[in-house]
Amino acid sequence: MISQQARDIVCSLVLILFTVALALAGASAPAEARACVGQDPLPEVSLILSSDGFNPVEVRPPAHRFLLSIDNRSGVSDLVFRLNRADGTLVRELHVSGGAGDWSETFDLSAGTYTLSEANHSTWVSTIIVP
Repeated sequence: MISQQARDIVCSLVLILFTVALALAGASAPAEARACVGQDPLPEVSLILSSDGFNPVEVRPPAHRFLLSIDNRSGVSDLVFRLNRADGTLVRELHVSGGAGDWSETFDLSAGTYTLSEANHSTWVSTIIVP
């Protein structure tokens, strides 16, 4: 089974390819490409990571599926982000090295409370409450 994220990427690529082809050929888009255009935009949850930790410290995405983005303004270039369920189960861990350390990823989480943390800074925590 193909994940929703993979499906979205394929859909976007199809749309881009057909748009280029249409521009060159002057034809109308097939139904598959037009179907991608009608999708609702993905809600985004944005966090800023500073030397004091995440801001905001609690977020409530409007849906189960959303884009989580982190803007790293902490001055730390090697980060380990962890997303855990309330029971401590690890959902995702990501190592970000070098550069600004900005990160974004699409999540489709079940209802519940989650904790986003940075492994090397115990006070850098944000709670994500999914409806």
